[in-house]
Amino acid sequence: MVFPLTGAPDRLMRRLALGVVAGLLTVTASPAFAISVAAYAVTGILNSFFFASTLAARTEYAPSTARSQVFIWVAALKITSASAGTALAGSLTGVTVRLPLVVGLLAISAAVAAATVETRFAKAREKRA
Repeated sequence: MVFPLTGAPDRLMRRLALGVVAGLLTVTASPAFAISVAAYAVTGILNSFFFASTLAARTEYAPSTARSQVFIWVAALKITSASAGTALAGSLTGVTVRLPLVVGLLAISAAVAAATVETRFAKAREKRA
């Protein structure tokens, strides 16, 4: 990457995930093939930054004694999730080609919302302690 990511990985992950949601929303609402292709390209670029931020999060937040295990387990989980998502997307295209995009952007949005709520609860607990 020409410009390395800066900032807290957990915040970067949420922001970049919302960028991916915006890209998928653009693809879903796109009236023209050329716009869809461009939106997919931008979404792919944002997803690569998101991936880099997940690597940074694994490095920063994993306990030093278990860092390699955390790295491998999270990688395995991501591969499994991607395979399951691909299978689901393939089955949903029989209904309509936009349905996998809508399901994906809703799932990502829900994950970002859950992560944001968890972060706020953690900060509130820290203030009380």
